[in-house]
Amino acid sequence: MSSSNRSRVWFITGASSPLGYQLCRAARARGDLVLGTVTTDEAAEYLQGDEGIVCLKITSDTSYSQIRAKIRSGIERVGKIDYLIHCPTFTPRSNSEANLVYRTNSFSYTVIQITKAVVEQTGLRWTSVIFPDALSKEDSLNDHLYNTLEGTTQLLVSEYRTKGVGVSVVNTWNIHPAYDSYKTDTSEGRYVVQRILGHVLSRGPSERGIRVM
Repeated sequence: MSSSNRSRVWFITGASSPLGYQLCRAARARGDLVLGTVTTDEAAEYLQGDEGIVCLKITSDTSYSQIRAKIRSGIERVGKIDYLIHCPTFTPRSNSEANLVYRTNSFSYTVIQITKAVVEQTGLRWTSVIFPDALSKEDSLNDHLYNTLEGTTQLLVSEYRTKGVGVSVVNTWNIHPAYDSYKTDTSEGRYVVQRILGHVLSRGPSERGIRVM
């Protein structure tokens, strides 16, 4: 399997999450290919029912050398990576405070490691980081975790801007007030997905819910 000159290849982390899955579907509807990360074999089996989606199993225990090797293997199958979207796999309904801290830190770590591995092996020009809905509630813990991810994206900007890689941050809860990450196959969910893909494709300026760093 490899992409044609006209089709694009999307690397979507958290591909088995509700939002990640809808992003994969939207990319495939365009005729594009998808590299998607999953954390379980069951998720990989489910997604790979579509031959245009190649799954890479990457967890918080996967070392950088393993991440790099897995991405190299994925590139060999699809030919390239055009766009990278980091999609969180957790939501406010499924997390205690301790778990929220752990998963935010894990997401931050994965964003850095995967972006580094992709940039080293491709001509990537744009990456978007979707902030978890879990951080939409205003309290001191969420403010701290939000700032953690802000620091992560600032690190990406300082590290890769000179290499021509653009970085944007997506706050889904600001794109549409009725968006629910548990119910992405709705008119609101589809609207958010199309806004994200449209922004990445155009690499346009900041807009409501999407901020270019």
